Amino acid sequence: MSKKPEAQAPELSDAEKREAEKEGLKQAYAESAATNFRTQSETVGEPQADRWPDRHEIMQWSHLVDLGLDAFKDAIKPDAEPLVPEGKVAGLMELERSGKNRTEYVKALCDRLGVSSPLEVTSAGPGHTNDVTAVNPIKRG
Repeated sequence: MSKKPEAQAPELSDAEKREAEKEGLKQAYAESAATNFRTQSETVGEPQADRWPDRHEIMQWSHLVDLGLDAFKDAIKPDAEPLVPEGKVAGLMELERSGKNRTEYVKALCDRLGVSSPLEVTSAGPGHTNDVTAVNPIKRG
């Protein structure tokens, strides 16, 4: 077996080395600038407007989540008297998700707001709701 002679890098003068370093720095800077531009272009956009900016300060409506399910559904209807504004219904969603988090109440609120998931309204609450429907009727006496 014969060994092939290794190619040696050409000897560079000090001026050539400095020039190569400059070119390397220019190339690295250009790549970094391009990466920064792509990153900023991908992440910076129009801020999302809050669909329900008036969903806060809902304490005067908070008693509604203590109603029975049918009374609650009647109270949040779009034609109910007195009318619960849509923004306050969104606030009730936050309140319910942060508290009892009952499935049927959350569904009723989603229906009223026209959303398919409570996560479209709020990040409050866990990734599930609590099913509180009776499995078997309770008979007494």
